Order: sequence, then structure tokens, then C-alpha cells
Amino acid sequence: MEPQVVKKKVRVHSLEPHDEELALVINYVKEVTVQHPDGQMEVQETPGSKGIVLGDLTPHDDPETVAAEIIQSSKLLHPSMIEDIGAIIVHLQERLLEEDSAGMEDYDRMAQMALHDQEQAEIADSIQAQQMAMLQQQIDSTLESLDSYIEMLYEDNVQEKVKGTYMILQLARNADNLETLIQDERLFSVRSSAGMAQM
Repeated sequence: MEPQVVKKKVRVHSLEPHDEELALVINYVKEVTVQHPDGQMEVQETPGSKGIVLGDLTPHDDPETVAAEIIQSSKLLHPSMIEDIGAIIVHLQERLLEEDSAGMEDYDRMAQMALHDQEQAEIADSIQAQQMAMLQQQIDSTLESLDSYIEMLYEDNVQEKVKGTYMILQLARNADNLETLIQDERLFSVRSSAGMAQM
């Protein structure tokens, strides 16, 4: 004769939040009592777990109300477990708040990076436009205007700095101007200051 199943019972062992998902995990033990042909009784235990996904949970939901709804939806749970389930709901809600906060920080960081990239692109476009405009106008630089070119290098306006640099480079292309440029202490003072700023 085969052993006869006398009794089946499911006993909840523990409750816990899921490590990653927004869910409640029910750890249980399935107990099956069997009677052998010789009359001896044996209890066979099989552990198991079941997850209850709480995909609609928000940080503003009432934990006790959510816990009561979970108990009503599962035959494994008893009303006496409402406090334990409520505590797990609170834990999951805190996790939601942390994820929302982290998401906002990532969004702000990406927005700042995008703004910085846009500003850099606008500056580069402005410099390129200024260079193209000067090339199209074919502006001739003269040694008599060297003072004004050097003053442009001190301007806060990027376009003025680019224009001043361009005009000085135009002078440097003429070998007759090199000696005058080399002897100009103000010009080399500007170069030294620019190098110090980049260090």
C-alpha cells in the first residue's frame, strides 16, 4: 500500500520586501502529513516562496490600507499580519522616494551637461562666424594699430579676443613685422598671462 495523505497545511514562515522589485515576498512551508501502511505518521515539509507585485504602489498610499488589500487577495495571509505587511509597505515606499530623488539628480546633472555643451557649441559657432567674417572682409592689419589689437586681447568679449588675435597673426605673417612684434613686451606679457591661466 502507498502512504495516504492525511493532512495538508501551508504555514507562512516569514515576510520580506523583494530585493529589487516593488513586491512583497511570502516565504512559506508546505506541510503534508502522510500515514504509512504500518500506521506511522510522517510530516513532510517543502519550503517555497511567492511574490506579490505592487506595481501601482506610490509613496502617498496609506500603508495599512494597502496591507489590508494584500491580505484579502492572498489565502496565505492572515489579518494578524497586517502590521508586519504595513511595515514592509513603508519600506517599499521609502525605496520609491530614494529612486525618485536619484532620478531627479541624474536628470539635473544631464540637463547641466547639455546646457554646458550648448554654451560651448554657441561659443565655437561665434568664434567661427567671427573668423569667417574677418576673412570675407579681408581686413588688413597695420603695425600702427598694434596697441588696439593688444587691448582686444584683454576684452571679456570672446569675439573681440578672436579679432585681436587674428589681426596680430596677420602682422606676424609679414616677415618685416616680426622684429617689432618680438620686441613688444606687452604682447609677450599677454602670452605669459594666458599660459598661467591655463595651468
